[in-house]
Amino acid sequence: MKKIIILLLLTFVCAIHSHAQRVKLITSGQLTRRLSQGHDTTYIVNFWATWCKPCIKELPVFAQIQQQLSGKPLEVIFVSTDDYHKGLKNIGTFVEKHDLGGEIYLMNEPPAIYLPAINKNWTGSLPATLVVWPGKREWKLYKEVLTYEQLLSLLNAD
Repeated sequence: MKKIIILLLLTFVCAIHSHAQRVKLITSGQLTRRLSQGHDTTYIVNFWATWCKPCIKELPVFAQIQQQLSGKPLEVIFVSTDDYHKGLKNIGTFVEKHDLGGEIYLMNEPPAIYLPAINKNWTGSLPATLVVWPGKREWKLYKEVLTYEQLLSLLNAD
């Protein structure tokens, strides 16, 4: 019986650890470099938090876009703005519960650093979505909840 309990505990710990491994820490500088890599790729970066109800409501829209446009030069990147001191475990569990796919990060610096680096006019309102079109020098930040139709329209406006 003792061996079974130990085995169950180890399985549970490994499951939590694997959730956390899907989520990586990122700084605004690393994100900027990441978005500069694909010259023919459109990036959608969704900034969200586990406590933000509109963010949670909006998450399936990005998953749907990701699935619908599979095979196209498009990448959806999820960036949690939750308190980075809380670590990856809570975010990993949330990601699994909501079945998020693709690249998932936790912002690893305080808002005073990453907000102006992402957009000088961003005060931190959530949800926020950054769209980076290939070949364009300017990135556009949308500080509102986006519907599937709005997001699709933005992508086609390239």
